[in-house]
Amino acid sequence: MPAPKDTNRKPPQSRKKHVDPRIDDPSQEATREELDEELVEGLKETFPASDPVAATSTTRTGRPAGRTNQKPPVKR
Repeated sequence: MPAPKDTNRKPPQSRKKHVDPRIDDPSQEATREELDEELVEGLKETFPASDPVAATSTTRTGRPAGRTNQKPPVKR
């Protein structure tokens, strides 16, 4: 008995190549030059050299997530 076909998959020749599935509009995808520029800027802003490259920025502000019912430290 043959295996059932997966009807949700596209054949390899009809798939788009190198398109980020998280981006709805492919024209919004960063070009190689833009990525290189961001990398150079991140390298310039990174000091000392032991720090990781700052090519991305965080989107959240505030204190990090953790236990919300944590008791304050005991003063002695």
